[in-house]
Amino acid sequence: MEETVLGLGKEICEAFICGAWRCIPVESLRHYERKEKVVYRCHICRHRIVLMRASKDPAHFEHRPGNPNCLLAYDKLDPNKNRAPLTIVSVTDEQIEKSYEFEELLQFTHSVIGPLSLLADIYDVNRSSVKETLRKQLIDARCGQGQFRKSLISYWKKCAVSGADKTELLIASHIKPWTVSDNKERLDLFNGLLLTPNLDKAFDQGLISFNNNGLILISSKFEPSTAFGITKGQSLKIEKQHLPYLQFHRENVFKT
Repeated sequence: MEETVLGLGKEICEAFICGAWRCIPVESLRHYERKEKVVYRCHICRHRIVLMRASKDPAHFEHRPGNPNCLLAYDKLDPNKNRAPLTIVSVTDEQIEKSYEFEELLQFTHSVIGPLSLLADIYDVNRSSVKETLRKQLIDARCGQGQFRKSLISYWKKCAVSGADKTELLIASHIKPWTVSDNKERLDLFNGLLLTPNLDKAFDQGLISFNNNGLILISSKFEPSTAFGITKGQSLKIEKQHLPYLQFHRENVFKT
């Protein structure tokens, strides 16, 4: 899973569009006739990049100057070589104002947020000082794989809500989001649910949650939820160890 995400890494970058940094496929930006006016950067280390010509380099972009510490750096860079100082790309007041001229690029920005978030989380783990064994466990847990997934399958045995038992189709989902959990919480069996894809996506986006009795809560913004097989009255069986995680989800993720 990690290799798949890393393969996507240089296909996207961050561009400052309509007053905010947004993720955009490099291919869309490369063919934009006014790309020279757009401020863009690496979406991982946030340093300066140059877009590569498609016919010349399949890597899509490279850092300028080179940044051997970035997860997406060219793998032959020597980290000990003296290089020009790196500066995080920021924007001026004038560039903020001009960024609203690129509104037509917004249509290309919405579909890459998920992979970007995953890639950034993996990058953070790789930069941490944890031992290699724990690092592997954390990355697997973030990707819904490894021991975390095995533990959830052993515990739930089927979808925690619908009862669907084709486990190879089910997703290992964190209750308290991985990004805001500490390392212990990221691997905690009770911070996980085994869900069908529809339930997982709705839970992840805060369109559903669960009360302290395990009864489903459906956001007013999720209509009609029944079209996705999600209905009032659905529930899951919870233990007291689940309660702090579910409370966090209700208070910080769920959209009433």
